[in-house]
Amino acid sequence: ITGIGNRTTIADGNTWNHEHIATLGRCLTSPEKEAHRIVRHLADFVLIWTGGGGDDLAKSPHMARIGNSVFNDICPGDPTCSNFGFYGGGTPTPMMEE
Repeated sequence: ITGIGNRTTIADGNTWNHEHIATLGRCLTSPEKEAHRIVRHLADFVLIWTGGGGDDLAKSPHMARIGNSVFNDICPGDPTCSNFGFYGGGTPTPMMEE
């Protein structure tokens, strides 16, 4: 994205700043209006990769856990975000659907 689109990326694979990654996790797992309220200060565009088992939706439970490690209101009372994810067949759990 940086090289081809001449745009700075937030998710560049750098893991040195846990709070940065947690903020990204919060943006990607929050309800849409809340996520927009946060991300509009960080980026002009948001690219979400969908359509396969390794897509951003499949990574959502992990992003929720990372975000929840700093912002513990992502999965209240559930430090491992075990209720944030998908049921078999790809149906989101109520927490994720929110």
